Amino acid sequence: MKLNSRCDMDILVIFCVLIATVLYYNTLHAGFVYDDRRAILTNPDLLPNSPWFPLLENDFWGTPLRDSESHGSYRPLCVATFRLNHLLGGLNPQGYHLVNIALHAACTGLVVRVARKVIPGRWLSHAITGLLFAVHPIHSEAVAGIVGRADLLACFLTLGGFLTYVAHCDQTRSPLMLLIALTSSLLAAFAKETGISSLALCLLWEFCHGESNTQKEREKNWPRNRSVGILWGGLILVILGRVKIGNANTPEFATADNPTARNPSRLTRALTFLYLPAASFRMFLCPSTLSFDWSMDTIPRIITLTDPRNLESICLYVGLASAGLWLIHQSRNASGNSGQNYTNTSPNSNSNSSANLNFNSNEVYVRNRTMEKIGSYQRASSKCSVCDGKKSGNCHTEGCRAANNNNNSDSNDCCCSTVKPILHSSHTSLASGSWGVGLTNASAGSDYTNTPFGRTTKSAVSIVIISLGFLALPFLPASNLFFYVGFVIAERILYLPSVGACLSIGASVAETYRIVRHGSKTCGRLILVVTAVLLGFMAAKTLRRNMDWHDEESLYRSALHVNPPKAYGNLGGILSAQGRFAEAEEAFIQALRYRPNMADVHYNLGILQQARRNYDEAILSYERAIHFRPSLIQAYVNLGVTLISVGRKSEAADILRTAAAVNGAGLKDKRVHEASRIQALLRLGALYADEGHLHEALSSYREALQALPDYYPPQTLYNLLGETLLKMQEYAEAERWFRRCLIREPNFVPAHITYGELLARNSSRVLEAERWFIKATRLAPDDPNVHHRYGVFLSSQGRLSEAAREQVKAAELSRSNYELTVAAAAALHQAGRDEDAEVWYKHATSLRPHEAGSHTNLGAILHLNGKYRQAVAAYRQALRLRPNDAATITNLYKLMSLIT
Repeated sequence: MKLNSRCDMDILVIFCVLIATVLYYNTLHAGFVYDDRRAILTNPDLLPNSPWFPLLENDFWGTPLRDSESHGSYRPLCVATFRLNHLLGGLNPQGYHLVNIALHAACTGLVVRVARKVIPGRWLSHAITGLLFAVHPIHSEAVAGIVGRADLLACFLTLGGFLTYVAHCDQTRSPLMLLIALTSSLLAAFAKETGISSLALCLLWEFCHGESNTQKEREKNWPRNRSVGILWGGLILVILGRVKIGNANTPEFATADNPTARNPSRLTRALTFLYLPAASFRMFLCPSTLSFDWSMDTIPRIITLTDPRNLESICLYVGLASAGLWLIHQSRNASGNSGQNYTNTSPNSNSNSSANLNFNSNEVYVRNRTMEKIGSYQRASSKCSVCDGKKSGNCHTEGCRAANNNNNSDSNDCCCSTVKPILHSSHTSLASGSWGVGLTNASAGSDYTNTPFGRTTKSAVSIVIISLGFLALPFLPASNLFFYVGFVIAERILYLPSVGACLSIGASVAETYRIVRHGSKTCGRLILVVTAVLLGFMAAKTLRRNMDWHDEESLYRSALHVNPPKAYGNLGGILSAQGRFAEAEEAFIQALRYRPNMADVHYNLGILQQARRNYDEAILSYERAIHFRPSLIQAYVNLGVTLISVGRKSEAADILRTAAAVNGAGLKDKRVHEASRIQALLRLGALYADEGHLHEALSSYREALQALPDYYPPQTLYNLLGETLLKMQEYAEAERWFRRCLIREPNFVPAHITYGELLARNSSRVLEAERWFIKATRLAPDDPNVHHRYGVFLSSQGRLSEAAREQVKAAELSRSNYELTVAAAAALHQAGRDEDAEVWYKHATSLRPHEAGSHTNLGAILHLNGKYRQAVAAYRQALRLRPNDAATITNLYKLMSLIT
């Protein structure tokens, strides 16, 4: 195995990227699920006719940030990528998933390269870190869920910015690399709030790996001071800018989204929120239980100090405190030795030598030979940390000799990887190692470096600091520890913090393997086998978890044991939309058993009962939804419609008026509320129009016109205004509204019909009217109402055969529609086609066998067709249903007189 080889590193990067791509290939054909609907399907910022500039003013869901109901999530870069997907592929989810897979693969490759910088010379650590990041199932939500792209982008840009800054430090402080790092960090903050941590991570690297900055070296190190100052300035500006954009307001959210935040007990809030990081870390270590949503009471609140979960919190914070104390201890020990070079290493050593000594190559050789002769340079009792002491011949490299104190070994029994030789001039500066000789370039393989901690091992200090930085800094904004957010925990927010966890685990496993292998190669192999098996299990779990995200039904079913009320409620909505009403009703009932006050579930159950024409149950469900959430305006609208269906029109009008006055302040989705208010006014206007109260209807429509938001399509309202004015015989005003409707939406079919009917009233414009009817039939050839209205127009013009043709077509398109069936039979009768009319009248009786009029009409057509006995039977059936019907009695009397 060749270590530190760029070729090996590239192969490892490619391998990890391929693993990440293959694992998530099964998400390529998944659909839009859960939050994807609001972020993509209903987000107005994605529409092609919407300007691009509002992306900088709106939140992730398309709501203006200045609105009080805004979620506060500012991610314009992510929304811009969604819009590009929309421009290229519309609402085909495959393109969206393809971008997510590509981003995850790219992030995996960057994680391997970060591991190479943070844990130099440890190929096994790099492999474990990259593979663990590629296969971990906790990443499924971020990759398989399209809205997780915000986390993917933030991670990609954060890692890119971090690596670019490391290159800036390695390349004599290149301004170009610094500019690229700053740009990448800014874009990461525009992708998601966790991206703000990018600049802080760069500062951590500078803290661990920057050159010493003693008074004597300040003039030499001024580029470092400049870089650090720019980083601090950029970080402060990004934080202040983000606070300014959010108007310094905390996000608005429902109590069910984060119930602990609204708990009145400070002890409960403190214990629970201190526990959440421990729960998240446990989820990373053991991802056996995953869920699309962790709201409500999924994680029960900790209300007492005796709750056993507090032990998890204690373990986490004790571990973090121990790491901090260890780092402080290392810093103090190193600071005591930062000004000297481990004196008394030989009789010729100088105790007053400075930290950076200038030797020429001859001086190094003489010093080493002197140390060898007097025996003070000991042959390393511990094995080489690069090659673990494998005896493969005399092939130590310069980097390995300097890093592992084997410069003077006569039998340099190490076959380590080849590193770039350092070209020594007569004034080469060598950082002193534990025996006075070291490498200045950290990437050359040295485990010792000149840092603010003095001469101490990177594996002991730098890895800990950088790993904890990646783990903690991106997690803090969503931890609920500093301000409350609209969720308890979420798997996708762990995507970037998991980089730090992967680095820690990769370094720990590799170091354990190195130590154990010295005692027993079998135990070393066992560690590798166990690690491989665990990675395999995680890969299998990821493949299975991806299938849960394939569609919404699978996703919600996967969480029934984790978050039953939310999962059952959402599952019921999906089953109801699929027409599986019995299963949907059971799902809604189960959700309400767990949480009876869920207004959304009561509302959805009402929709289901309304579709099944169980109007009484629907009314009860809507009333309960309104009781639990008085601002749920959709429940008012549907309640009003249901009351109209059962004939309680006066109550319906009161409910619809109440709906139009509901205050929408502070709601999560203001657009839905505003659209529902318009629907309430339109329904109220239609109710007034059906009752003949045209002036009240017109007033309701005009109120809707004044409240009409910019994003609401106005053509329906314009057409209703035209229809109402037409009934009021204000033809000129009606025509003006019809024209406005057709200008706004030239293919709006209802306007074609109503405008044609208006024009047909003027005999001089009949041809113009017919053109609008014909255009409507072309635009909606399968709409029975279009053919019916066109048939009525033709009948008014005396074109009875054509009218019968259109009416029959309308009835054929909707064979269950009683009114259209009777209209077709009547048109056929008017056209002299009584035999065909008989067929349709018989069909009408089959649709409404208890309708007396159906049997009377059938008796009449049978009478005309000379089928007297059948006609008598039809008349008598009509009289049984309506005994005193004068028309039926008269027809039967005439028929009996013919028979006798």
